[in-house]
Amino acid sequence: MKTYLTRKYIGVKIITILGICAIAFAITSCNNKQTVITTNNATSSSQSSTTYKPIVSDSETTQTTNTINTYYTIADKNDTTLCAIYYLGYSQTQAKENAKELISSNNMKLSLDSSEDIEQVKLDGNEWYLILPKYVDTQISVSTVELNNMGDLVPTEDILSTTKPILLQCNPSDNVPSSQVSVTYDKDSITFYPSLSLKDGDITPVERAYTKSNKN
Repeated sequence: MKTYLTRKYIGVKIITILGICAIAFAITSCNNKQTVITTNNATSSSQSSTTYKPIVSDSETTQTTNTINTYYTIADKNDTTLCAIYYLGYSQTQAKENAKELISSNNMKLSLDSSEDIEQVKLDGNEWYLILPKYVDTQISVSTVELNNMGDLVPTEDILSTTKPILLQCNPSDNVPSSQVSVTYDKDSITFYPSLSLKDGDITPVERAYTKSNKN
């Protein structure tokens, strides 16, 4: 009888130990599974964040701001514009007065009295123009022109090439321009002849240029 109880007691012990081991194994498995799931979720979340996170390039967002000349403060939102052309008047006195008013009203960082800020080109004529390059490192070239036998305007002499704004005096005739201006930025270039329209006396529009008369 004693032997039977001992064996029974041993059997209960073994069953209890096996039960405890099974429970411990089950708990360990659940914890491992939860850890794997958590890790996988974190990895997935990280990959998703990396994949869809918007990339903002400082060079792209500030390119236009950084390359526009600091004095180019006029309301010109046309991305294709390479320069601004202002007609300032028919005499030097009037031109300088209008230029100072223009510079002041637009908070332009320019001084008419400084050769560091503006180049002056004085050709024959009484019309005065201010040409402002829109972008830094824009090249502006001025040449004299005359009509050939075919009735076309052709350059006769290169006067100036600069990256600064230009105050230009030209046009002794109302019918024929006396100057040619070329504006080049990067691979873009425009060429025009500053003049006034015979139709309304306003500045002749130029493609890819902001044009405005600023005269009293």
